[in-house]
Amino acid sequence: MTGRNWSGPLIRPADPRERSGSEGEGSAEDLAHNRWRENHIMMQYIRDLLNRDRTADESGASAVEYGLLVAGIAALIAVAVFTLGGTLSDLFDDTDDCVGGTSATTC
Repeated sequence: MTGRNWSGPLIRPADPRERSGSEGEGSAEDLAHNRWRENHIMMQYIRDLLNRDRTADESGASAVEYGLLVAGIAALIAVAVFTLGGTLSDLFDDTDDCVGGTSATTC
């Protein structure tokens, strides 16, 4: 658990090391502090588990999505070329004939 940013609760019991020493070892205050510390560690562990899914690396999934997108666009272009290919070729041939002056009809 070291090296993590802990938010912690807004109010926490005093640290046993900061007390004047009037309480003996194992006092109710020490037990409460230890219980608070254990609960705090457990809550941080649960937060880490829940946040792990949100911070997972999804770059592989993004690459697959982009690949599928590119494949779909390529398929649409191929369908458009095969569908409109003959029509476009005739249109360009007619335009070439008109520009070159070899057409028997007026453009």
